[in-house]
Amino acid sequence: MEKKITMIKEVDVIIISFAKDETLRNVTERCIRSLLESESKIYFNIVIIESNRAEKYRSLTGFKNIKIIYPIVPFGYNRYLNIGVNSTKSEYLCFCNNDLIFNKNWATTLINAMDKDPQLLSASPYSTNPHKTRFNLEIQDKIEYGYDIRRYLAGWCIFQKRKIYEKIGLFDERFTFWYADNDYSETIKRRGIFHALVLNSVVEHIESKTLNGQNSNIKRKFTVEQRKIFESKWNNKR
Repeated sequence: MEKKITMIKEVDVIIISFAKDETLRNVTERCIRSLLESESKIYFNIVIIESNRAEKYRSLTGFKNIKIIYPIVPFGYNRYLNIGVNSTKSEYLCFCNNDLIFNKNWATTLINAMDKDPQLLSASPYSTNPHKTRFNLEIQDKIEYGYDIRRYLAGWCIFQKRKIYEKIGLFDERFTFWYADNDYSETIKRRGIFHALVLNSVVEHIESKTLNGQNSNIKRKFTVEQRKIFESKWNNKR
């Protein structure tokens, strides 16, 4: 029987958003509302790292646990995650894309998994896309350990114990979009930090098209060039 949470836990949730138009703003707001409705014994401190300084999220005013940060530095996925990490302090934190729908008790389930295995400092929830074709929930164990991207490690939603940063430091800010999750996976694997996919914690990944509309040079900077940085960094350490 799983251990039950008997007192309110705090979780810092860092959401990276670029609400450049109404459609993408609605994606972020839907994500946040599903988060707020997902748990009864978890208090979420929500930090939105927003690239569009003109977006004020007026529909979310009045929520004391929602903070919006408009960085003055250029966008970089890991750079913005570091801003979120440095602006929060709870024992648990989760960094997320904005295109997620949180199901009931997703965070409680992840905390229970970490309580059961104290070495588990990093975990991802299950999402129908892409996990449905890879795991049979009727016969698989509820926790699957591993580091493979999009199989065990879902870069769009990673839940952590904050003490992980004592071992890995902050994120490498050379990774601005693609390969940020690959770099994180390689980092924790080489330091012997356990990561697992927790199958009965469900967060659906909608996969918005944030890069759509960007010019080809920006897309290349965030995608193809990232692979070169990753290979240069880790091939030199093998």
